[in-house]
Amino acid sequence: MSHSIDQEMLDALELFYYSSSFSHRRFLCCFETGLDLSKMLLDLRLLLQAKMEVILILGPDQQRCFPTGYPVVPCQTLEDVKPALANAMMPIITLDTDRRDPWPFDLAKQFGVERVLWVGSEPGILVNGEVVSHLDLEEFEALLTDQPSLALNRYWGQELGSRLEKEGLDWVFVGGEPGALFQEIFTHQGSGTLIARSYQKNIAQANLNDLVDLLFLMRPYVKQGAILPVSEIQIGREIENYWVYRLNGSVVVAARCKEYEQDIELGKFCSLPRYQGKGRAQELVKSIAQTMADQGKRRLFALTIDQRMGDFFCRLGFETIDRNELPETWAEGYDFSRASKGYVLELETLRRTTQVKT
Repeated sequence: MSHSIDQEMLDALELFYYSSSFSHRRFLCCFETGLDLSKMLLDLRLLLQAKMEVILILGPDQQRCFPTGYPVVPCQTLEDVKPALANAMMPIITLDTDRRDPWPFDLAKQFGVERVLWVGSEPGILVNGEVVSHLDLEEFEALLTDQPSLALNRYWGQELGSRLEKEGLDWVFVGGEPGALFQEIFTHQGSGTLIARSYQKNIAQANLNDLVDLLFLMRPYVKQGAILPVSEIQIGREIENYWVYRLNGSVVVAARCKEYEQDIELGKFCSLPRYQGKGRAQELVKSIAQTMADQGKRRLFALTIDQRMGDFFCRLGFETIDRNELPETWAEGYDFSRASKGYVLELETLRRTTQVKT
């Protein structure tokens, strides 16, 4: 099997995985006034093809963007919406009101919508020119207070936070460019800014239900050459060696622990871009380190070709180490031609700390 075909099948698997996850779930898709919808016709058709139920909220002139025969139907009353969804069409509700009133929440509640997709001219919420990919409600409220240049009406933003907490909705700000909705819904990377209630977290060893998530989580790192390729079969054989950080059941950070006598290699380290920068990767490493210390292990070590990851390990108390000082059983299977650097954390200190506390 050629490498290109293998990658195409993995792309297809990722698409099918997410399309089945969102199948028969209901979304409210709101388009900013004046946005050209003709650029997003393929995105919307993909949502419908994946059997998602999508209600479109448009401005007065945006309905003209849809060509004849496109699977949409104008709805004059709210009672028309449910039959349209039942017939695998996307109902259109045209509103000629200010987009800062609470209508999206009222409609979402009435139709049992799980997520609101707000499609606008910006790719998401921008802070210092960069898209903030994920915010819980506390972070969103703090952003409204701390960022005076935020391109978001503060009164409307406060109303948004309040209603999301009450209604239990997720809200995504996404850009009105081709492929933006596709990337947000059907890929592991996401696209815009997801605002959601605080998630329940869990750090534990992985199980076979996490296998596909682990495969997709590592794919970008494999493509970049940051970690060596790993197959679904290999992950399955070593599933008990993987540790994961879950948010509401979804794997967002993962690493593999491999034992070499009294030393543990921390490898296959990867995290979901949307959830980076919140300290979750640090929490995972600290939890692994403490667990291994409690089990009497001597050292936790890692290798990386990415200096940013090296800096990450140093912030956690790791020190650089010559690769030749690592376990001989590890060295027998390692490719020393890789331009990697070694980092090691002595676990004795953690073990002493635990003994003092107990």
